[in-house]
Amino acid sequence: MIIEPRNLSQSDGNGSSPLLTARKVHAELAALLIECYGERIRPGKTHNPDRVIDSGAVGDFGFDCQFGVALATNAYATLTVTICVGRFYCGYRKALLWLANNRASNTVSIAFVEQHARDAELWLTCTRTTAPGDSAGLLATLYDIRQELGVVDAGVRIWFPQILRGELLMEFKEASLENKDIRSMLASPQAFLDHARQHPEEASSEPHSEAHRWLGQWDEHLRYVDRAATEPVLDRKDFLWERARPLLKLRRYEELIGLCIELESLADESEKPIIAGVIAQALYERGEFEEALDVLRSATLDNGARVWLYRCLAHAKLGHDGEAMESYSEYERLVGKDIIAEKMFGQVMPEPKWNTNG
Repeated sequence: MIIEPRNLSQSDGNGSSPLLTARKVHAELAALLIECYGERIRPGKTHNPDRVIDSGAVGDFGFDCQFGVALATNAYATLTVTICVGRFYCGYRKALLWLANNRASNTVSIAFVEQHARDAELWLTCTRTTAPGDSAGLLATLYDIRQELGVVDAGVRIWFPQILRGELLMEFKEASLENKDIRSMLASPQAFLDHARQHPEEASSEPHSEAHRWLGQWDEHLRYVDRAATEPVLDRKDFLWERARPLLKLRRYEELIGLCIELESLADESEKPIIAGVIAQALYERGEFEEALDVLRSATLDNGARVWLYRCLAHAKLGHDGEAMESYSEYERLVGKDIIAEKMFGQVMPEPKWNTNG
């Protein structure tokens, strides 16, 4: 039922109204967001101020998450969460297909509207109907959302490094209001780069590097990353991470493996599975399957999605059917159903051997 704005404050005779109920739920949600995200909360925005009370926005896994409370009845309100995964200047249809097939709709569902399609953006959404006093349920929903976003993030990192992630997209959109160069770059990164080539005196490293990445132009992106290495403020670890992505795409494996070895000495423990997975991918793509498995043997790497994927593929190539199927099951546990990985696995271990659906 749509509640008209003039009825928002009407009481049921017991001191309750949709607005009062929503405010109570909003206060509980705001407290939980502070507990979970602290200073990372930004002011929220809504396209429906008559119906939604803002609770703020946060960046999680680089995605942009807007939280709000929508008015419903005197007894309950609705938690609304809209999540911008990001924008694609290339590979949008593949990413949309991957996301649509990869999401279980029990908590977070894909949101698709014409504007999202026109902008080549991927969005997720979540709603929960809740009554005041249900802080435990709200907290469980926030936890479930974060778990779902972690699953999406794992796949995005493997398959779609060209994404302009939602949090950065929102920052660019805000900056574009006062910066015509950023506005031009968002509208068409290719046109922006064409203009830069005609006017090299106007070029600066960071936005041009980003634009090349969005378009999947990895050789040009790497050239700008390497140029930025001369800047004294650049963190060495950040620089290595920036180089790793294009080196892998360009199949410069020897250089990539050397970079990853240095990166391991600088990385946190939580980053080690990602680095090992990248090394293993390089070795696998070079046909060195035993060597790939050697890199991935440690149980300390077991929370890395890429680790399980390349354990699976390498085992399959070596004829270790049981280990391959077990590794693929672990990969699906971390990422969910993955149509891209499924196709790769099917090419090295055809059905019905590996059909995990029984």
